[in-house]
Amino acid sequence: MGNLEKQKEINERIKAIKKVIQRYRIPILKLSEKIDYPGTIVADVLFFRKKAGDDFLEKVEKALEGIVRENRSLNTMAKQHDREERTKNSFEDLGFLDSKVPVKFGVKIRRIRYTLKYSKEEFGEKLSPSLSVYTIDEMENNQFVPSLSYLIQIADMGNVTLDWLLRD
Repeated sequence: MGNLEKQKEINERIKAIKKVIQRYRIPILKLSEKIDYPGTIVADVLFFRKKAGDDFLEKVEKALEGIVRENRSLNTMAKQHDREERTKNSFEDLGFLDSKVPVKFGVKIRRIRYTLKYSKEEFGEKLSPSLSVYTIDEMENNQFVPSLSYLIQIADMGNVTLDWLLRD
């Protein structure tokens, strides 16, 4: 009876380990690297093809705790980075909504494009992220002023200063 109860306990531990692996989407190879066992052995134990001892299960449980801790700290850093990106993008999206477009802005954009011998499509593709022909057309017709990052890219492409590009 003692051996059967011991095997039931081991099976429950393996099931708990599998739940953690599924919940946190931990690859078996990453787990196997942490405990320094071949991935095939780890997979065989997790899918009940091989018997596991207490030492092996303790190693797996400790490794999982470490991986989960690492994932949580990475998630925290990623969330903070995403929050910073959203804040940065929200300010960039404001653009020049309330200001007037310089009268010669479109002419200067067109001059830069002609100097580089780009079509509107090629010019838009050179920017990162790329802009459509329609947006380039709006810029050249003084209907739209892009965000600061685009203005800097355009000024760099034309070897001009940002001040010159925005000044009338």
